[in-house]
Amino acid sequence: MFFGGHVANLIELIRTAAIKLYFDPYDSVRFETMATALAMEETEISKRVEAMIRTGDLKARIDTHARVVYSRADNERASTLREMREHTDSFVQSARAVVLFSDLLREDVVLK
Repeated sequence: MFFGGHVANLIELIRTAAIKLYFDPYDSVRFETMATALAMEETEISKRVEAMIRTGDLKARIDTHARVVYSRADNERASTLREMREHTDSFVQSARAVVLFSDLLREDVVLK
């Protein structure tokens, strides 16, 4: 009745979510295994996974020769160093503000 025009889109969204949920706990998955588990054709799975990688919905890479999808996990060390750099920059900015404020107090500068 009201869902008639939306059924195809809903099925696409459900299949995309199913692929994400199936792939999430694994480091690598064979297309054959995924196709069997999701009751889909292997070629359809590979096309969907490729599209999801292109759009950024799935962080993975594909070994087309072995027909395997590998998870592309974020580099923990790099992200930790990036966070440390951000905290350091924030601390340096705060320290400079305190030094400037103390210099202003020492020189009896009043801002109005």
